[in-house]
This record gives sequence, C-alpha cells and structure tokens, in this order.
Amino acid sequence: MARSTTMDGFFTPHAEATGHQSPPSEPMTLDPIWVIYASETGVAEHLAQDAFRALQREGFASRLLAFDELDLDKLQTVGNALFLASTCHDGDPPDMAKEFCREHMDQPVQLPQLRYGLLALGDSYYDEFCGFGRQLHRWLQASGGLALFEPVEMDDEDEVAARRWRDSIDTLVRLRQRAGSTTA
Repeated sequence: MARSTTMDGFFTPHAEATGHQSPPSEPMTLDPIWVIYASETGVAEHLAQDAFRALQREGFASRLLAFDELDLDKLQTVGNALFLASTCHDGDPPDMAKEFCREHMDQPVQLPQLRYGLLALGDSYYDEFCGFGRQLHRWLQASGGLALFEPVEMDDEDEVAARRWRDSIDTLVRLRQRAGSTTA
C-alpha cells in the first residue's frame, strides 16, 4: 500500500491519490512501547538504549529488547514498537537477527495491532544500503503493521538522519501524551 508523508512527519495510505495528507487515525495505542534492536557493531544498540531512556524519562512504559530475544509470539503481543535495524555488508541482517529472519520473515504473519517506527542503519558504500531495514519494513507492512512515520535511513553516523529519528520519537511522545490526556 502506498503511503505519503504528512506535515508532521507521519504518513498515511491513499494521501497521494486524494492530494490530501492527514495524520493517521490511530497514531499509537496506550500499550507499552517496545524498543527492538538488531545490531552488529553496537551502534543500533546504543541508539536503542538512548530511545528507551528517552521514553522512560517521559514516563512511558517501555521495554528494550535485542532482536535475538524476539520471537513471533512476543511480537504478536506488541502494540507499539520502535525498531532499530543495522544492515551488515550488502543487505544482510546482523547475526542477532538471522534466526528470526530465517524462521519468520519468508512470508507475512498477522500483526494488525502493531504500530511502529523504524530506523534503518547502513553503509552507502554497499549496493544494498539499509537492506535489512528495508526488508524488515516491507515485512512489517505486509504483515499488517502500520508505520507511524517514514522509516529513517541512516548512513554510518549521519547526524541529519539521527536528528530526524529523534524528532520522530519526539512527535510520537507528544501524540502519545495528548492521547493519554484525552482518556484521563
């Protein structure tokens, strides 16, 4: 399904067909936010820890999880997730994600409850820049997950991309705070 970016950084289906871009109708649930990372050299893990701490500082229930601790049963219970996915060499997943990819990502599964954000890390030297992150995004969408914002692709330690990632998380925090205050 095609999606377009809105002014606040979120994107929704069908916006390009109508020319009108609006925020998603279901930005996030009030479920805990899982921060799930696949790292080879430690960069994605470090950024995941930063995101996790930022969510905790804002008072959100959250959980930090390495990809090698993730299984399909857990993922099918997740309502909100931030994925940080490193790519190794020419599009390969990090070692910690290979088993999950081999066992589950060859075909879509049912994840209609999942709302997610994605930071894909890679090296533009390789032909398949951010290959694993892009593969993960396609699989999550095919499985019924809703991306809350365009995936952020980060070449090496690009500060502009890192800022876009942090800004996306900040926007999610503000939306989540508003959603929480309207239900109180």
